[in-house]
Amino acid sequence: MLSPEIEDFSTSHARECCEIAKENWTHRLSKVYNQRIVSYFVNQCTPEKFIGSSRKGKIFVARVSQKVIGFVAVKFLEKKSLEIARLFIRPEYQNQGIGSLLIRYLENKYRNIERIIVRSAQLQETVNFYKKNGFRIERELERKVNDEVLREYLMVKKVK
Repeated sequence: MLSPEIEDFSTSHARECCEIAKENWTHRLSKVYNQRIVSYFVNQCTPEKFIGSSRKGKIFVARVSQKVIGFVAVKFLEKKSLEIARLFIRPEYQNQGIGSLLIRYLENKYRNIERIIVRSAQLQETVNFYKKNGFRIERELERKVNDEVLREYLMVKKVK
């Protein structure tokens, strides 16, 4: 099993994090979203935009040697809640416990948090991953993205 190091995001990670996000949007999310939505997300991801979004919350990267293999981006909400905005792992490193490691890292780092929420794609493997990590589906969500309806699940994990 891999033992990646987890560290704070820095601007030097932006390019690799964008690559990882684009790989996931292209290969996984295209299973549940149409090409127009996938293209919208892929085109929105640039290193500059990634750096800008990192100022709105916190991003942690998982590294093996000098290679970024995954990341989690979070936002702090009121009422001691944390939202996972993005959690992506390079496809060749998926199913090796790295995503679960990043969730445990958040729980240990932010011990005052009472719950973690995530808006998950309605992709069975993604839902199964979050359920395995203690999340439950609270409700279905719909939002408009680029004039398309995006269906997601709001999933919640009570930490305390």
